[in-house]
Amino acid sequence: MCTIAGGIGGWGYSQLCKCSTVAEDSPYTFASETLILIAMNLKELEKLREQSTGRMLPDRAMLTVGMGTCGIGNGAAGIYELLQQAINSRKLAVELKPVGCFGFCAEEPLVIAYLPGEALRVYGRVNLKIAKQVLDSLAEGRFYRRHILCSIPEWDHHTAFFEYGKAPGNIPVWNDLAFFKGQKKLVLRNAGFINPESIDDYIAIGGYRSLAHVLEGMRPADVVEEVTAAKMRGRGGAGFPTGVKWSLMLQQQAPQKYIICNADEGDPGAYMNRNEIESDPHSVLE
Repeated sequence: MCTIAGGIGGWGYSQLCKCSTVAEDSPYTFASETLILIAMNLKELEKLREQSTGRMLPDRAMLTVGMGTCGIGNGAAGIYELLQQAINSRKLAVELKPVGCFGFCAEEPLVIAYLPGEALRVYGRVNLKIAKQVLDSLAEGRFYRRHILCSIPEWDHHTAFFEYGKAPGNIPVWNDLAFFKGQKKLVLRNAGFINPESIDDYIAIGGYRSLAHVLEGMRPADVVEEVTAAKMRGRGGAGFPTGVKWSLMLQQQAPQKYIICNADEGDPGAYMNRNEIESDPHSVLE
């Protein structure tokens, strides 16, 4: 739930955004209710981003588990629970984070291991036994050498750039894999790296910067004009111009307006909208 109220530049926006997230029927259960300064201005947002960078580059080991529909369908929930219990019971200095789908659904469950100054290691088709071995090695300050699918030496979120470490020569880099070789990640650039239920993670990778820019110095009509000039279109079959849609919305006189996310998929196996919402919901909102 995100409640926005107040008034800045005719937008009806306040400096405080109350975000409450409760994961229902989730294999990882947590609830967070935080008051966050989203966009007093770009300077304030940049301060928040700097404070949150440690969520992406912590000073200790970290494991992430892909918890999208594809991952959970292949047993990721059990893996996450096993890792969480082991870390807590053994009091290990290892962070554990649920993330969305990295894109290679056929290799799920995917577990990504992080050590400061090292390229990320991506483990594919992880089971409970492999997960335990990955954790045991990471707790000792090293990577488990088997079942590594690829490495990630750096990542461009387009709103932030992270260098993790030099790629080891004996492990393929992620975009050298045949599956990823022809791909350029844009819409799903954050998927598989951030906790989708954490606004702090999203801010850490430069999220809400565009929103802050708009709220700080643009009128609604300016935004519609820019979107129209960019010739942005819907991604459905009709390719309807977004500028036309937004201009019609802007002209409507109503005391209350609603934002509706149309995420219907005629093909239940397409996963396009599902993956965006599961893995990077704050991008959808922004």
